[in-house]
Amino acid sequence: MWVVNIIDENLREELKITSKLFEKKGEKNKIEVFDSEIFGKVAILNDSRTMLHSEIALDAEMLVHVPMCTNTEIKSILVVDSLNLKIASELKKYRDIEIDFLVEDRDILEAINYLDREHFSDALKSVNIIETLGEKKYDLIIIDRILLEEDNFYPMLTDKGIVVFKSKPLALQSCTRAEELGKVSKDFYIFMPFTASYSLGMDKNYIFASKRLHPQSDINLQKSDLIEDTTYYTSEMHLSSFYQPKFIKESFRGVFKN
Repeated sequence: MWVVNIIDENLREELKITSKLFEKKGEKNKIEVFDSEIFGKVAILNDSRTMLHSEIALDAEMLVHVPMCTNTEIKSILVVDSLNLKIASELKKYRDIEIDFLVEDRDILEAINYLDREHFSDALKSVNIIETLGEKKYDLIIIDRILLEEDNFYPMLTDKGIVVFKSKPLALQSCTRAEELGKVSKDFYIFMPFTASYSLGMDKNYIFASKRLHPQSDINLQKSDLIEDTTYYTSEMHLSSFYQPKFIKESFRGVFKN
């Protein structure tokens, strides 16, 4: 049996699974958890968005430690539309921070505990679950999905604020991607793509957008070198994740800012 991970309207991946382990329907969403010989547990949200148990740590570590080791003064953090509570687990490695989790369906967030009870149960207790946004400003905003056209998180950032979010593969319809990302990059001083090159899937592409700080020039090696219990992130992976091939640089000239 196979399940589909939709990367783009023109691209999808198929994953072989063996059996269904769990299903939960919330007010707005549905989640199913399957077992797989290769990937471990596989969660599917609304028949399209996929989370692999074997890769939730990779996603969380890149989304968390890249910005946190760039700006060592981050205190207030907003996580948007994420079911990956390993993000909260990684954030807990830093002291004196406040984490808001913006979710539209708390039942589904709690159900995702089935995917990784070890990390998720404790992490859920360490975050503030919110359903709407106020006027609060954040040092870091983590968006665990593709940016939507109506999204505008720039006004919610502090003076040294950073946003990280997921991106569709840059090599796919690069002209269209450049136009989409150009509408966002115009507001930021630094706007750079980074990639988890050892991911099993094609959806581990991210954007680092910053009002002031540079993810390579301003990395704090004293902090990044000492992060414990990671499976993917290192200072070297942090720095190398921002290197892009020449054709990407040319296709996105004027969009990416470094």
